[in-house]
Amino acid sequence: MIDFSGIETLNMYSGDDTVTFDDVSEFDNFRNELDVVDSGGTDTLKFGTTSVTGDLNFNNLDEFENLELSSTNDDVTLSGDEPDNIYGLGGDDSFTLDYSNVSSFTTIDGGADVDEVIVQGTFAANNTDFGTVNDYDNIETLDISGMSLTGTDSDEIQFTGDLINEWTNGGAVSGALTLQLTADQMENIGYTDSGSTYQSSVSDGVTYNLENGATLTIEQVV
Repeated sequence: MIDFSGIETLNMYSGDDTVTFDDVSEFDNFRNELDVVDSGGTDTLKFGTTSVTGDLNFNNLDEFENLELSSTNDDVTLSGDEPDNIYGLGGDDSFTLDYSNVSSFTTIDGGADVDEVIVQGTFAANNTDFGTVNDYDNIETLDISGMSLTGTDSDEIQFTGDLINEWTNGGAVSGALTLQLTADQMENIGYTDSGSTYQSSVSDGVTYNLENGATLTIEQVV
């Protein structure tokens, strides 16, 4: 257990430094007790084998570039104050964040096993891709059921094979993404099929073949 006494400032100087915690309580103690100073390098906050849950407070810790979660199942909310690079490592991980914050992260990497990204907030459907190929790595499920889609029924959120292949690359099943959404949202979902033809509707329980060998499975959330 980390125990500081009479120390106010931790200066990590230059170099690539890693601080490892057993659990969230140890992380909170570290954050509350120290003013961290960094003079360079790529620095990492890392957890061990205890599950990480909730919205971690990164006040006073903006000097760190990487966050590595535990090797088991984690369930975290990313509010935007976290390091630029998030790594789920092992376990079935869940990441919840607002759509407006997705581009704030350089990396959201689910790692091994079956991982889910839950996106909230608002998306103005206007016949554009749902993000970029750089948004996620190693994820299997994207849940948008809590989002508000403000476009008309003829304005779709587009999913392409390139997006899915990049988001799932290296995951449990590369090239296969499950999209969770509500019945009302299905009218705002479009995709480019394996014949490079754009399709403007989807149905619950169907797996669609997209270009470049990717698949998109639709799963309605009640």
